[in-house]
Amino acid sequence: MKPTTEVWLGIFAVITVWTALTGGALLPMSLMFVVAACTVHASTRDRVMSWLVGLFSYGFLRGCVLILGGAVMIQFLPLEMALFAAADILAYVEIAAAVALIAANVRLRAVATIAARRIQGILTRVVRRAGRAFRSARRPLQRPASTEGPDRWGPSPAALSWG
Repeated sequence: MKPTTEVWLGIFAVITVWTALTGGALLPMSLMFVVAACTVHASTRDRVMSWLVGLFSYGFLRGCVLILGGAVMIQFLPLEMALFAAADILAYVEIAAAVALIAANVRLRAVATIAARRIQGILTRVVRRAGRAFRSARRPLQRPASTEGPDRWGPSPAALSWG
């Protein structure tokens, strides 16, 4: 094993512990994957080393400030952006819900009016039919002529009397 590989392996171990202690936060997790790639793959290691040399070539303090600024942006900006976006989306959802409720109220009023007209028409017909049935029930029924009676057996005995 080369000394550079051993150094990257040590960095990988430190970052793995950092990732475990933070509970898998985004920055330690992403650094752990980069360091694991540098430990295993030589060309990735060379590319990262040239990037780090370019980063720290203008001064160590400037490089540290850039790295800390990037870490702060990676850790905190997505959360704040998510909160801003959620509030923005929530405002849009509230507006859409208000418009939907107003539209539903207008549609419900129209549906209620149509339903009231139909029910009124049905009730009018039912009341008319019930009134007709009630009037016909009040009329006295004309009974048909009875087939039984004195004429059926012939003239009544009073008609046959002489007197």
